[in-house]
Amino acid sequence: MFEIIESIIDWDKSALLYINGMHNTFFDGFMYWISDKWIWIPLYVSLLWPIIKRKSWGTIPVAVCLFLCVLFADQFASGLCKPLFQRFRPSYDEEIGAMVHIVAGGRGGAYGFISSHAANTFAVATFTILLFRNKWQGLVISLWALLNCYSRMYLGYHFPMDLICGGIAGIAVGFICWGIYLAILKIWPERLKDKALCERYGGTAFETIDFYPFIAVFILSLFYFSIFASKGFIV
Repeated sequence: MFEIIESIIDWDKSALLYINGMHNTFFDGFMYWISDKWIWIPLYVSLLWPIIKRKSWGTIPVAVCLFLCVLFADQFASGLCKPLFQRFRPSYDEEIGAMVHIVAGGRGGAYGFISSHAANTFAVATFTILLFRNKWQGLVISLWALLNCYSRMYLGYHFPMDLICGGIAGIAVGFICWGIYLAILKIWPERLKDKALCERYGGTAFETIDFYPFIAVFILSLFYFSIFASKGFIV
């Protein structure tokens, strides 16, 4: 058993150094912006647009459950797992820390298992995929979550296993919050319900056109990150 764990740890460190070692000036900037959680606020708003545009009180339980996704995932990752396992981030690791490429001095806190970035993004992705059931929204939100995870390895914040386990935890949280959402719908006043959404929670009450703003914001964000990176703009 210990040999298996040691081999996983060895692979984890080797994979991190390989990904982190493939750096250049452009991608240093690009991944820096991908990894910034606050710059994605327009994306979060556009993600809610298909609900908001319906001018329905049904927006409230969705917003509440999205908030719970982030709260539960973040607290599980940062509040429980990191202090419990106390696994050092790559740049703090005694064996490989000196070999990790750091961008803009970013190292994060000492402990990195599991990744709260991975837990948060996959929780939101899972919940919205279950809610909207649209292949294009699902594809884009999954790509967003994966890009966030890759950026954390590229920037040297997390080992691959930090992100894999964080992603699994996030998916679990997403399903839990989906269950909470369905429970809320059962007690939500009938006059405040979005009938189309409630009656078709097993299918979809949305069309691809509803997600054009979300897809457009994602593409434009990547475009502007590319511009920032090409200009060397990092704060």
